[in-house]
Amino acid sequence: MLEHEKIDKKLSKYFSIIKEYIKTENKAGNFDINNYSENFFKEILNKIYKLDLVNLNEIKVNFPAIDLGDLDEGVCFQVTSDNSRDKIITTLSKYEEKELYKKYPDLIILILGAKKSYKELEQKDKYQFDIKSNVIDIEDVILAAKKLKLKKKSEMLHFIEENISLKTGEPNLFERIIEEEVKLPRTFSKYMKFVKNLDDDEYKETFKSYRKLFEEIGNLDIDTRAVLHAIYYKRNKKITDKERTIIFDRNVIYPYLRISKEYLYEKLTVLFDLDWYEPKGERYEQYDSIGWEPDDFDVLYDFFIFCDYLKLDTKVVLKNLDFTCFD
Repeated sequence: MLEHEKIDKKLSKYFSIIKEYIKTENKAGNFDINNYSENFFKEILNKIYKLDLVNLNEIKVNFPAIDLGDLDEGVCFQVTSDNSRDKIITTLSKYEEKELYKKYPDLIILILGAKKSYKELEQKDKYQFDIKSNVIDIEDVILAAKKLKLKKKSEMLHFIEENISLKTGEPNLFERIIEEEVKLPRTFSKYMKFVKNLDDDEYKETFKSYRKLFEEIGNLDIDTRAVLHAIYYKRNKKITDKERTIIFDRNVIYPYLRISKEYLYEKLTVLFDLDWYEPKGERYEQYDSIGWEPDDFDVLYDFFIFCDYLKLDTKVVLKNLDFTCFD
């Protein structure tokens, strides 16, 4: 079998899994998958159409009418699992109302499933929209992907394999994640310069505590690590700095990650079982808190503070499980 054919078969298999997974989740009332899909298909569409789409919902929450846009090319996409004609009409109405056609004259609606056979729409003077060609679905994406040159097609397959479970089609909260072994520091030389004035016994205990912390972080699934990053990123900075432990409001976390409350609580339960997480009302009346204190010293808080000191992106550190930055 030719290499093109092998890759085409794999692409068809992956996209079929994705399509069915989205359909199943939506039937169960779990619509968060549609939000995750925006960044995933952003990369796919960029590769197929040679665009530089950005997720507009990350620039402004609930961006009206459209989800992805390439300002230079004037192209935008809405990514939706709703394949009804009414949804298309509603999208076009908001698109026109907000005058988005001035910045993005080419609107394409991507159906995360199968499109229907639609009646023609009344044409507008302000912009052009052909319901037959401007509404695409996953089958259209597959056909377009198969027309790519071998190198580009191979790159797309590699991206999909990094991001999607072949068994479930479920995406990770971290984009472009590759599961890796935990990379532990050996000398802690940079950290020692950061803390200073530790005697030998304190150094040994700190070394042990951090190695234990890194190993426990490495045992967390990728989504729980994403939640961990979000908790620190969206922490209450004033109280956190005062208490020297991470204080946050769980009601801020799930909208930031664009996940359901239930899924966030599932991940918080994992951290609770490790004695890391304290719900609102236990230690702090109005806030949740998270920390890891084996010896009256919040190692988790100290870890994040040290990453800030080095100007490291903790999302990347937690994603790659690479803690050699302490050396």
